[in-house]
Formats: sequence, C-alpha cells, structure tokens
Amino acid sequence: MIRLLGVLLAALLVATAASAQNRLAGRWQGTYYCAQGLTGVTLTIRGDDQNAEALFHFYPVPANPDVPVGCYTMLGHVDTASGAINLESDESRWILRPSGYVTVNFRGRFSGGRDRIVGRVEGPACSTFIMRRVEEPPSAPSQCFLELPSVSLP
Repeated sequence: MIRLLGVLLAALLVATAASAQNRLAGRWQGTYYCAQGLTGVTLTIRGDDQNAEALFHFYPVPANPDVPVGCYTMLGHVDTASGAINLESDESRWILRPSGYVTVNFRGRFSGGRDRIVGRVEGPACSTFIMRRVEEPPSAPSQCFLELPSVSLP
C-alpha cells in the first residue's frame, strides 16, 4: 500500500511539473494599446515555456473599428526565476502586414493563476496589454488563423 501511494505521488509530481512547464502554450485573447488605439489580439502559442513560438493576430474591436487586420510570428519564453513572460518578433516575421505597421514585443507575467497574462507592449506609442486563455476556436476565417507556420527555435 505504501509503495502504491509512493508511485501515485511520484506520477502526480511528474504530471504537475510537466503542466507547470507548459503554462504559456495555448490560445490567448485580449486587447492592447498602441498608436492606433485599443486593438484586439489573439496569440496562438505552441511549444513549452522555454521555447515557445506564437502567431500574433491583431484586429479591430468595437471601440476602435478602423484598426486593420494583421499577423506575424513571435518567439518567447517564461523566465522561471522571475516568472516574466517575454514574446519577441522582428520585421522579417510578418505574414499579413498592414501599411505603416511594425512588430511589437510583449513583456508580462501571469496574473490570477494560469489563465490571465498582463504586461506592457514594447513598440511605438504603446503601453499595456491584457489577455485571457481561451479554449474556443477562431470565430471567423482569416489568413491569420491558418496553421501556425513553423519557425526555427533557438
């Protein structure tokens, strides 16, 4: 009985560690502020916390309907020491680029458990973002919802 309990405890610890190492993967949806104003964002992230790749998809929201649709890929990770989340891109990663737009980087951290990320946007006239984990599929077809392209992880 003690041996069985030990095996079950070890399995639980392994499952918990694997799940904790993959907090970032999944679909995240929310808003951010930059020069164009309030903008909708969906991040589709795969990989693990140390080597994640993401599809960054931005679009208009009812409060700011003139924002164009665009998307690019990002690379990211969670700093296990501080819990900081870093997602970065560069101009070579565009998939759908509206005229005059540049890529931005996200610096944040989990808030309220694993289902919310808050932080700052690094880019021209940018400030903050907030995203929640979502399970539902995209609501409308878009070039930005195609399968996440394969990118080379460092």
